[in-house]
Amino acid sequence: MGEAKTNIILNEDYKDNKILFDKGEGDKIFFKNKAYIDLSNCAGSLILGHNSHVFKKSLKLYLNKKISIFAHPNIHAINFSKNIKKYFPNFSKIIFCNSGAEAVMKSLRLSKSLNKKNLIVNVVGSWHGSVDKLLFYPNKYLKPQKLSDGLSLDDKKKLIYIPYNDIAKSSKILNKFKNDINCIIIEPIQACLPLDNIKKYLQFLERFCKKNNSILIFDEIITGIRIRPGSIQRKYNINADITTVGKILGGGLPIGAIGISEKVNKIIKKKNFNYMKNSIAIVILFFLREEIKIQINRINFLYHFVRQFSILRFFCYLIDNSVIPSRDKIFIKLLIFLNKMLNL
Repeated sequence: MGEAKTNIILNEDYKDNKILFDKGEGDKIFFKNKAYIDLSNCAGSLILGHNSHVFKKSLKLYLNKKISIFAHPNIHAINFSKNIKKYFPNFSKIIFCNSGAEAVMKSLRLSKSLNKKNLIVNVVGSWHGSVDKLLFYPNKYLKPQKLSDGLSLDDKKKLIYIPYNDIAKSSKILNKFKNDINCIIIEPIQACLPLDNIKKYLQFLERFCKKNNSILIFDEIITGIRIRPGSIQRKYNINADITTVGKILGGGLPIGAIGISEKVNKIIKKKNFNYMKNSIAIVILFFLREEIKIQINRINFLYHFVRQFSILRFFCYLIDNSVIPSRDKIFIKLLIFLNKMLNL
């Protein structure tokens, strides 16, 4: 019997799927030695491609230094947190998690402790992982419908949807429930709808939350680190109260993080909040980040170099006007090309 016929995995896309990939290199993944271009690069977390030289070098550095997986406070977590703050200077404190979904789950719990309000506002089109409180989708009347059995009816009652990038309609809904809104959570640039005219909408949400004492949560699991100068918040000069980031931090390794503002930090100092310990080998991520800095410096040189050629001016236009730049897919291709060109 073949692998597909003996498959007992229930995760999505495994049922009756006869294409089971077995390896990856650069921008390609392989099935029975046939190459397929991976346009998502593992949902963007493998920004340097599959099995990149940089990632493998980082793993070797980790092993050669005989550093272990720590469940205790360690210097590598401290160093890595300092590097994260360079991308998110508005972070007052950082909470490490084991995944992006866990970061979202804890951010909602944290938000709940900050005020006595009950409603969570989600934005149509935003995806926040397999988190029970948000595992719904809106119908045409913006009423939440469950995406899975086993969800709490109470969570459904406490969830409100507003339309993405529609200030007028969102304002009407928010003002109706403003006295009971605990938080608004949003993917500032959505993976399913990457608009380039979102700044005013995000500023509107920021103003609403400040005025009504609600918590603004930015889920930057897609945009964090992968957009210059590091986040949507820095790009548009918007400060979320709570921010979540995912496995992009580790170049694909399972990790998540929550960043909180100084305002939130002052409040939780007086509260009892369980953060748990994170046992991920964070030192790998530190080495990876240092190597990526070198690559980015080199790709910047290549980027400015190719601009001189008219045949590539159109691609440069796409790069310059992309809202998810860090030159997202084109950026990935150029990085991989640079790797090969310089024999890195």
